[in-house]
Amino acid sequence: MSINKISSPLRICTVNPRYFSDASGKPIYLTGSHTWNTLTEQVEHGIFDYTAYLQVLKHCNHNFFRLWSLELFRTPEGDYEHLPWPRTGKSPALDGKEQFDLESFNEFYFDRLHARVEQAADLGIYVSVMLFEGWWITQFGEAGWSGHPLHPANNIQGKHLTRLAWHSLKVPWVVALQEAYLRKVVDTVNNQDNVLYEIANEDGGGELEWQTYLLDYLKAYEEEHYTKQHPVGLTFRFPGGNNQELFESRADWISPNANAPDGYSYKENPPPASGSKVVIADTDHIYSAGLGGDWVWKCFMRGLHPILMEGWDFFTSEPPGRRAMGHTLSYAQRIDLAYMHPDETLSSTKYALSHRNGCELLIYQPENGPFTLDLTAWQFEYCLEWFNPLSAEVILNEKNVLGGKTCTLTPPWENETIAYLFARTPCFTNHSPLYHSVSAPPMRRFKR
Repeated sequence: MSINKISSPLRICTVNPRYFSDASGKPIYLTGSHTWNTLTEQVEHGIFDYTAYLQVLKHCNHNFFRLWSLELFRTPEGDYEHLPWPRTGKSPALDGKEQFDLESFNEFYFDRLHARVEQAADLGIYVSVMLFEGWWITQFGEAGWSGHPLHPANNIQGKHLTRLAWHSLKVPWVVALQEAYLRKVVDTVNNQDNVLYEIANEDGGGELEWQTYLLDYLKAYEEEHYTKQHPVGLTFRFPGGNNQELFESRADWISPNANAPDGYSYKENPPPASGSKVVIADTDHIYSAGLGGDWVWKCFMRGLHPILMEGWDFFTSEPPGRRAMGHTLSYAQRIDLAYMHPDETLSSTKYALSHRNGCELLIYQPENGPFTLDLTAWQFEYCLEWFNPLSAEVILNEKNVLGGKTCTLTPPWENETIAYLFARTPCFTNHSPLYHSVSAPPMRRFKR
């Protein structure tokens, strides 16, 4: 399988800000599976085969994942290894092992971080580096806090600190510690082009002002010390957060929960992306790891970036959404994505991406049976390609579709389907002509 080389950090696409772009201006659609053990490992589950994990992503045509960094070394669910600070104290922490030294860094952790980001880059995969993790502390309360390196009993500094003050701006020496940690992370991975940053995962117990401060601090540090700038994102704070604060933030990308206005839902009926933010729709925050391939296609057609949270059984399971993400990425790399926008009026299915000049149309039919297209605005003669999301079968329709009118299309199979219409005549954008011959570039198939 070919590898799309990553040659520059991502930036907001100026033509279509629903997406990032590389230095050439090519829009980048992000999608992929992620799981917890990719950086910090739970001892009870054994050594995570990171190389095999990346190979699964590549085999499924994924190009993005979140690199989890869990803050706790002990939770009610198990023990964790590989944290940013070394355990070099002479006195025992609450788990009986050496205390942490918060004034030093665990170089093994940062070497591991750099190596894992670089290994993903070699396969053309983007990585969101998680900086802080708030869910464990929030959900487990004091039981979780007792397994945190910053708990006074767990480090040689022994300064008084409560759980609720950790992810806040209340304690100056803690903020200084966090700033030093951010600088160390940036110094470690800034040279990698495939990096994005995530301030904190589901930090319901933390302050929005704290996340905003760290976001600004990270951006300022990169701008002052490095040529390369990387996108920084915020994810939904659970519990206590809301999506509006994400859209109003200075983050380059956001990851909301299921709630959306005007009858939409990121879980059932994803809202069309406006382009005000790059929106990564993550099942982790939408609270349903079982969301299937239909959800992936719906997100794709609405200008979102769907990603799938998977569990400890990553290597022994294959949820339907995993393959669907690879198929959407294949189409994203074929179409003129810079000039495609979500279009709820084009099809009776209400799930479509249409080129602003009408020369490319991509429609998702989540049900079985025929559907209508309103082509009255365009006079093209379209070739029609059918794609079966369940079998990955591709069929080029024998008859072309004429624009200038409303038409009904009947899929060649009785299940969900993708219809790809592309004009046989040249279609000019403001940056390059887009030509289609009788058949479009071949659909890449990803089957296990």
